Amino acid sequence: MKKAVSKTLIALISLIALVLIVGLILFFVKPDRVAVLAEYDKVSVYNVNTAADRIDLDKAVTGDLSLTGIIDRGLQKSRYNVLQGLLEGKAGTALKFKTKKADDPDNAGKQIDERVELKAEEVKDVRAGETTYKLEFSFAALRTVKVEGAEIPYDRAIVLVHDSANEIDEVEIYFYQFLRIDNESDDEAIGSAYYRVYPVKMRILSTNLFNACKDVIDTARR
Repeated sequence: MKKAVSKTLIALISLIALVLIVGLILFFVKPDRVAVLAEYDKVSVYNVNTAADRIDLDKAVTGDLSLTGIIDRGLQKSRYNVLQGLLEGKAGTALKFKTKKADDPDNAGKQIDERVELKAEEVKDVRAGETTYKLEFSFAALRTVKVEGAEIPYDRAIVLVHDSANEIDEVEIYFYQFLRIDNESDDEAIGSAYYRVYPVKMRILSTNLFNACKDVIDTARR
């Protein structure tokens, strides 16, 4: 009888230990989705609820490095945490296109999810909200990001950041090419009239990046 109890106890302890080990591993696993933003050269931090009040930072300017460092640390601390995502019912780190409901052309009375689409001039109107900071990252060379199988070239990325109360939440990102904005060319390959931008959703711990934006604004204004 004692042997049976001992075996049961050992099995239970082993199971608990396994669960703890898996939990620890998952806690420290942080897929680096924010890497698509990390290697920037310049960044503008727009204050909440404004289209003009901003701090422009350049990594090539020594005096800006302390402030870009705040943004860098905010990005790193915002990385998705696998264990927290599972516990909050927000599993999965894949980038997704932002969608809206639209009438299904093939089925009257039914609706489908349709990608949100912005014209070139509409990208300039993306602004910070009442409780949202706007970050605009600039990159020296053209890059690409894969979203739902589609390759998006970009050298600019607008990010709208809100306080998620330390929970995992989605932030909106607008990846786009700077030279495709305000380009009056009639060439479909480069003209703004033919250019479209599709907002993307990314799951992160946005509170950390939100606080970083606040710190940059507060520090720069002292």
